Amino acid sequence: MDALRRRAEAGDAEAMSDLGATYAVGGEGLAQDLAEAMGWFLKSADAGSVLAKLNLAGCYRDGRGCDVDETKAMELYREAASSRPPDPVACDAMECLGEAYRLGECGVQVDDGEAARWFKRGAAAGSVACAYRRGVCLALGVGVAKDVQAAVAAFRNAHESGHAGASLDYGHCLMRGLGVAVDQKAATRAYAVAANKNHPDAAFHLGMAYLQGAGVPRTPGLAAKWLLHAAKAGHPEAMHEYAGLVSAGAPPGVPKNVGDAVGWYAAAADSGVAESAAALGSAHFQGIDGFVKRDLGEAEKWFEMALFLGMAEAAGALATARLEKTREAKQTQTLQAHDAAWICFLEKVSALRRVSEMDETTDEDGGGDAPCSRRLHASCVPVPDDKDVVQALKSAEEKHPSGFLFWHRWGDFAKKYDAYFAPEEMERVQARIDTVGSRFPKPTPVQVTPAGVGSKKPRQPPTKPPTQTPPARKPRPPSQPVSASPRPVCKPPKVPSEVSLPAKPPPLLIKAPSQGGSGRSKKQVDAVARHPNSPYAAAARRR
Repeated sequence: MDALRRRAEAGDAEAMSDLGATYAVGGEGLAQDLAEAMGWFLKSADAGSVLAKLNLAGCYRDGRGCDVDETKAMELYREAASSRPPDPVACDAMECLGEAYRLGECGVQVDDGEAARWFKRGAAAGSVACAYRRGVCLALGVGVAKDVQAAVAAFRNAHESGHAGASLDYGHCLMRGLGVAVDQKAATRAYAVAANKNHPDAAFHLGMAYLQGAGVPRTPGLAAKWLLHAAKAGHPEAMHEYAGLVSAGAPPGVPKNVGDAVGWYAAAADSGVAESAAALGSAHFQGIDGFVKRDLGEAEKWFEMALFLGMAEAAGALATARLEKTREAKQTQTLQAHDAAWICFLEKVSALRRVSEMDETTDEDGGGDAPCSRRLHASCVPVPDDKDVVQALKSAEEKHPSGFLFWHRWGDFAKKYDAYFAPEEMERVQARIDTVGSRFPKPTPVQVTPAGVGSKKPRQPPTKPPTQTPPARKPRPPSQPVSASPRPVCKPPKVPSEVSLPAKPPPLLIKAPSQGGSGRSKKQVDAVARHPNSPYAAAARRR
């Protein structure tokens, strides 16, 4: 660095340019100092350095170490591009000028003809990047007459020279037969060249080729590898496709990982992939044990996003989610009201129990029974014979593990509470329970045969007699069954009094990832789609 500074201070134009570049990025013992870099670029440009002019143009264009001056930037680009003989620095300046006119940046209006002329000049001077850009212009007919065959030749030449974007577009042409015969094997080789140079879009298309078996054997493991590579680089559709692979697993080579799938679906949805938003909506609608809690509000939000992003099928799913949300809210309110009535009944039973205990204390002194006027009547029992309550309970039973919520509460009602009712009132309550209970399945008792009953083989005596004589025992009667009728041994588990379980949702048009739905894009895979660095691919997508 000391030697470079001495050369720069001695007036060496290239040394001044290099010292300015070191200050611009920082390093080699120098802190980043854009103003100092600008000063050395000015000195080097005045001394005739074309590289300094190119760097100085970038400073004026972006306002690095100075105020933005797009006019001055364009002047410096032209000066650098006009150097003779043209060198790589001049070719870079030509590419910058062509991009400025193509995009309408750096203070100039969009001029496709001027952009094509600068790309042509750069390609003639040996610029691989300009040759690729010229191929894009030829393929689209932007600024020049459309010539797909010439575009393919330009893509092939730039691809052979190592340009990653050209490799990708050359692969697109081979995959779709644009200006050349279809050759899927050559297309995937071109994708692989660009993918190995860390081109995210090429990695995505290579992954899809392995996933669909286009030009290569269908290999889900390699597909997952390249899709994950593109997803980590921020490619939205790669995120969606990789999430689809790992949501249920695609053997061989792709292990199931629902947690990762949910995360990648969310990232893809945030990046604008409608199918990922719909998949998350379905996941929240159905619920995935251990990963996604059933939440109709969240499902509604994701379906709304999918519809906003242009997925027409999400409209039906959104309507279903909203209808289910309203229905569940109504059922929850109905069950809560029924539980409140049940609690009120239990409070009445408790109050009557306390009164009965007081009466029993009085009876020890004077005798007599509690008056019937203090006992309960059938009208105070909240038997769920209202159709809304019945429907809410049936929906809750479908979701509950035991499935016998009605009989857990009302199955032994007479046995538990008969003593608290006035004469003949329990018969009225039981009649109501039997009427409603005909609509609910009863738990099936499990019959267990007592040990030793029905055995065909008699008990065998021990092979050796005991060494000591056992004490005398009383004879016992022959073995008999414990009970003539089977007894239930499987009781339904205890259920909380407040039952507010969600109802079983109706099937959706879009399945949850855990059920294999939305794992892949429903759209036909377009090899030219979603290439951010290629206007050729972008225009092909619009067509």
